[in-house]
Amino acid sequence: MKFTSFFSVAGISAFIIQAQVAVAQTESQVDEMTQKFTVLIDSVDNSSGSGVIVKKQGNVYSVLTNWHVVDETISNYKIITSDGENYLINQGSISQLPGVDAAIVQFTSDNNYPVAKLGSSQSLQRNQKLYSAGFPGRSFAIKRPIYHFVPGKVIFNAPYLKPISVKGYGLVYDNAVLPGMSGGPILNEKGELVGINGKVEIFSYDTPKLNPEFYRIRTGRSLGIPIQTYILWANNSKPNHTVIQAPFILTSPFQTNISDKFIPIENYYLNDDAKFNTSNFK
Repeated sequence: MKFTSFFSVAGISAFIIQAQVAVAQTESQVDEMTQKFTVLIDSVDNSSGSGVIVKKQGNVYSVLTNWHVVDETISNYKIITSDGENYLINQGSISQLPGVDAAIVQFTSDNNYPVAKLGSSQSLQRNQKLYSAGFPGRSFAIKRPIYHFVPGKVIFNAPYLKPISVKGYGLVYDNAVLPGMSGGPILNEKGELVGINGKVEIFSYDTPKLNPEFYRIRTGRSLGIPIQTYILWANNSKPNHTVIQAPFILTSPFQTNISDKFIPIENYYLNDDAKFNTSNFK
């Protein structure tokens, strides 16, 4: 469920985040720094998604993205960095975060790329400013993915053990994310990484005259995976593979009975030849 041209529109390591006072940046400052650690995940069949560099160990970089961006074969996928360089995803480097729509992939480079600074998604408050970034996919008008950065604000920040949607989605915000931006960074006003993009909310109903299956109305609400989900996974996935952050304890796995009306961003836009997958609405 990555964006395609059919749409119209390892190692052992340690992360340490030292406590320090971070100050708010201007929108242009956050945009400039974000572009340097946001990557395009592209393939030969023109499907694409986004990702964010969250770790560097030696010459190996780790990229956080959505699982739905890389949940199929990765043999044809490459990572394109801010300087336009192309890198194959390291063989066997994909790690899905259990139970959530997030994954880590790795690439190797001797070039020096910035790593996103991790913030606290737990501290986000309603109406707080947020930024989203990524690479909207190819369309009839724009033939290659280009970097995109959009402002918005927090609508709701769900407690970790009570996600607002399935697969770990806990951040709700009004940034106008586009197909192809799945896996791209969500940042606070200090330029700290507080989550990744992944879903949009839709209403759907039967309208045979407009579409033989569904007609979709986008509500303007987007969903993201909180960065605390990644921090917890990194702290528990391997010995000495730790991220030090604010106190954060998982007492039980994700459980939800929510009827999921949030869909991967890339599933929203379809042309006349495409078919909706009704399983996305169950």
